[in-house]
Amino acid sequence: MVPPTKWLAFVKTEKQIRSEIKIYLKAFKFKRLNAKYLLNVLLIIGWSIYICCMHINTSKFETELQVRPDDIDMNNHVHSSRYMDYVLAARYEQMERCYQMPMSEFIKHQYAWVIENTFIEFKRPLLIGEKFIVRTWIEALLPKGVKVSFEIIKKNNKIACSGFFNYAMIDANTLRATIIPDWIVARYSI
Repeated sequence: MVPPTKWLAFVKTEKQIRSEIKIYLKAFKFKRLNAKYLLNVLLIIGWSIYICCMHINTSKFETELQVRPDDIDMNNHVHSSRYMDYVLAARYEQMERCYQMPMSEFIKHQYAWVIENTFIEFKRPLLIGEKFIVRTWIEALLPKGVKVSFEIIKKNNKIACSGFFNYAMIDANTLRATIIPDWIVARYSI
């Protein structure tokens, strides 16, 4: 039985892809097509097929953590910035335990992840000493990044907060976004 899957999000809309292909075809019609244009047409068509057809599993992973005294703010609950720390700590642990790919392996291959943006919706406060679960999963896998969704769940099974992180994979040498290699995509497709 195939586990539940989600289709990848589009990097470009179908309208944008069609528009770009028309430009390259016009260049061909007027005999201005060179190898660079042909390569770009093939890349656009290739990426659109790759993005439309590839799917990922939506396996969810959980890590249990506990609120520390230094996480508490003046309102006697966890400070909002600590929720990001909890998710990052859980993802770091899950990369090694669940994906069998610790951060050290990314570094060894000259890759790193950076946060492009994040969204957190707070629902219930976490209090000092409280144990909770951080549940994460890959919502979308893009050519140069990944969207990781999360929930922080209290022991009474109520959601304390939920949201997502958009990460970009960067080449550690150039510090520029880079296409995620197939071998990494394969490891993250569990």
